[in-house]
Amino acid sequence: RTILKDNRVSTKNHVKHPRRLHQNLACFVEWLFEMTGAHEKTCRRYCQTLFSKLCGLLSVPKTWIRTEMLDRDDGWLVKIFEADLADFPTTMCNIDVELARMRPLVTAMDAYEWLLR
Repeated sequence: RTILKDNRVSTKNHVKHPRRLHQNLACFVEWLFEMTGAHEKTCRRYCQTLFSKLCGLLSVPKTWIRTEMLDRDDGWLVKIFEADLADFPTTMCNIDVELARMRPLVTAMDAYEWLLR
């Protein structure tokens, strides 16, 4: 709840969210890569750009991804980019519901396109 008093903004009942802490740059880069599968396009784009820049401090981004793929299980990328597609219903509903269902698919396609560039 925001209250204006004398041209000042006062927030009541403001909940402070804990900051996300990472042990080192490698952990942060790993988290950023996982966020490249986010549904919000702006968030996804920022994470992709930041990942490319910060991963360059550790190794070549494509080499990092290749190494992670070898070290992880086979479904690692699928878990990041296609997590919401597993429970994709097969019945048709109204257009708004169908558009909402397509958002995870568009996200996955966009993330894979970025990855292959």
